[in-house]
Amino acid sequence: MSTLAIDLMGGDHAPDAVVQAVNSLVGEYPQVVFHVTGPEHLKHLFSDENVVFHIAEQVIAMDADAMLAVKSGARSTLGRGMALLKSGTVDAFVSAGNTAALMALGYMGLRDKQGKRRPCIMSNIVTQGKKVWILDLGANIQSTEVDLYENAKAALDYLGDSDLSVRLLNIGSEPDKGPPVIQKAHELLEKDPLINYMGFVEGHEVLVGKSDIIVCNGFEGNAMTKLLESVTALWGKDTVNKPVIAPYAVFLGISKPVYKLHGRLQSEGISSGLRAILEHSKISTSC
Repeated sequence: MSTLAIDLMGGDHAPDAVVQAVNSLVGEYPQVVFHVTGPEHLKHLFSDENVVFHIAEQVIAMDADAMLAVKSGARSTLGRGMALLKSGTVDAFVSAGNTAALMALGYMGLRDKQGKRRPCIMSNIVTQGKKVWILDLGANIQSTEVDLYENAKAALDYLGDSDLSVRLLNIGSEPDKGPPVIQKAHELLEKDPLINYMGFVEGHEVLVGKSDIIVCNGFEGNAMTKLLESVTALWGKDTVNKPVIAPYAVFLGISKPVYKLHGRLQSEGISSGLRAILEHSKISTSC
């Protein structure tokens, strides 16, 4: 039996949207036990034996300081879910809540013992039939060349395929283009024989599927994906070549899987995000 913890109070439409999403997936994934964290007054909304309710009365607001979550510990819905993950009670933890708080809890409680300096956030976009993974999406606004290099390795490790192509986002394809940190990261990636590094990629090449993995710092990655979200929103629902942005992101550089759903998602979007996480992570098929 596989297990997934879910924060009921994360996101703009919590708890209603999250409750509806969990209840809709219980029948679809009978092999998964859903551990939900939330205030006690929500407990009566779940009747299936595959939903385990964990009481946590404190809610970390979307705009709250990340250190509040750290100080609150397992008293908050975020902290309770992270505690379940750290103890091994669940296989993964998901929230649509405060990204900075979720990152801080993950970093403090599940820091990768291999020594990665900072975690990063990765998601994907499907464009022209190809899935393109992009990182970092905002965990580190200013990344060092070592951060960028380690992020590439973390992405390959998570995806489990060393043959995937890796490119570094830059303002040009010429070897001398870009700031010093990009040039140094380029050198580190080129020297690693275990990374299928293909050089630079420019912004206009992101949607043509030129690379399996695109590495950038958190400022650029966050700005780029939000621009893509706004553009795809204008595309309309019936456009054949419309890129599809994943409704979730994964935190890399910590020892156990933590996933972030987009905070604006309604119930249907949360269901889709949870479904994608279960399928991609193989939580739903593990025993």
